[in-house]
Amino acid sequence: MRPIRPLVLACAAAALLAARPAAAQMQIPDHFENLQVLPKDIPKDTLVAVMRSFAMSLGVRCNFCHVEREGTGGPSFNFASDDKTNKRNARVMLRMVRNINTQQLTQLPDRNTPPVSVTCLTCHRGLPVPTTLARVLTAALDSGGAQAAVARYRQLRERDLASGRYDFSEGSLSELARTLAAQGKTAEAATLLELNAEFYPQSG
Repeated sequence: MRPIRPLVLACAAAALLAARPAAAQMQIPDHFENLQVLPKDIPKDTLVAVMRSFAMSLGVRCNFCHVEREGTGGPSFNFASDDKTNKRNARVMLRMVRNINTQQLTQLPDRNTPPVSVTCLTCHRGLPVPTTLARVLTAALDSGGAQAAVARYRQLRERDLASGRYDFSEGSLSELARTLAAQGKTAEAATLLELNAEFYPQSG
């Protein structure tokens, strides 16, 4: 993977450690086992910063990937365990990101300076599983009809408008309506266009 800037890592690690309760900090080991993608000699502060970036990019906590021990009176994790599928998937994602950044993007002609790199946040935007507003609304429409899609849109807009997880811009609903109309679902398309007009009354 591309080298991580020391200053960025130091700031991120400091922010994390300052925010974590003392008990949670104490469970992070000084030496790590079963590292298969990240360097086996990675410094503790660097690894903490990397893990924090994963958590923030996916909107998750440590237990999303790591096995949590029971009966300890507080959060405790078996960081070396590979029992969780999400942890095994994370390794695949890490290798994919490394390949994109070091093999694919380097082949771009006239690449930007400084070069653009892919990170977890590029696709996830705070979602454990990357998706789009159109896919979420289409699933709601398929399972419950146009009004279910409208209700889902309102719910997501109220909860996530400022998060950046979904595209609530003017063109998002109109493009989905165009796709539905092309599929012969004109009534559903009209419903979404009416919804779009509610939030963007000047929309063409």
